[in-house]
Amino acid sequence: MSAILFRLRRAAVVGLMLAAATAVGIAGAPQSGNEKSVYALVMDAQSKKPVPNLPQTAFLIREDNQDRQVVRVAPLTDPMAIVLLADTTSAFVQAPRDLRDSAAAFIKRMLADSPKSSIALWEFGGADIPIENFTSDEAKLEQATTKLFPKGSMTDLNTYVGSNLLEAIAGASKVLAKRPEARRMIVAFNSDLSAEMSTMDGRQVQDEVQKANATLVVVSIQVDSTTSSTITPTGNRTSGSVGAAPGAKRDNVVDNVCPLSGGTRITIGTIPALAPTLENVADLLAGQYVVTYTRPGGSAKQVLIGTPQGLKASIARWAPK
Repeated sequence: MSAILFRLRRAAVVGLMLAAATAVGIAGAPQSGNEKSVYALVMDAQSKKPVPNLPQTAFLIREDNQDRQVVRVAPLTDPMAIVLLADTTSAFVQAPRDLRDSAAAFIKRMLADSPKSSIALWEFGGADIPIENFTSDEAKLEQATTKLFPKGSMTDLNTYVGSNLLEAIAGASKVLAKRPEARRMIVAFNSDLSAEMSTMDGRQVQDEVQKANATLVVVSIQVDSTTSSTITPTGNRTSGSVGAAPGAKRDNVVDNVCPLSGGTRITIGTIPALAPTLENVADLLAGQYVVTYTRPGGSAKQVLIGTPQGLKASIARWAPK
């Protein structure tokens, strides 16, 4: 139990560094009287794999620094609405097949895990563009992945195409806010070598994700930049470390909004690792828990979750009404 409390206290410290989250009354886990429920994404802290069959005693909940009694824990089987955001920037010009195969791998595994879920496919190279609307038709979605093409060049300023990931997250959130499903997910994959061209600030992105009550999961490829060349947003080519220019703002926003929304960011070192990592993300989403606890009365602003050492759990930090 002390290990759980340690993780809960640590989560509270992290929560203080994030922008304050206010309570929302939009779609999400069902609420009933003094019983409140949250969706929890749980993984092994080392392997990042889902952890099934956890008992009620594996979870602690705290709202506004007050411990709450967990009364039920159950696996989630409700269908999801998912927007998959694919990186079609110039960072993928050398790996177009990996781009398409990775998107298809996620779709196949996600629909195998949750056949009634609906997936929409978007790209964000240069602009956020919907490729396929929400559907559970695997064949239709896999056909849509063949339309994903990386654009431009990483070495030619005249044809370079950067990332619009932040605006894509906000746009996907607006679409998800209109969906009937309570479980709303944004899954994105990107290369950290691509420069972020979006002018949207982090607070705007967070607000849209929160309004939709969406969970954000991002897989980022941190390629060894010492052997790569990229172009900064100002048009200067840099060799070696890409430094702060290409994606520092994007990284800061993603690193904050992912856990705030109940999601996570996973970093990998190679493009071939992308497909299996996205398959694991599908398993994580399908393996979510609904954690139900009691609130004696009134309202709360922030909710935190604690788990035994060795596990990592994430829930939306905005407390349910």
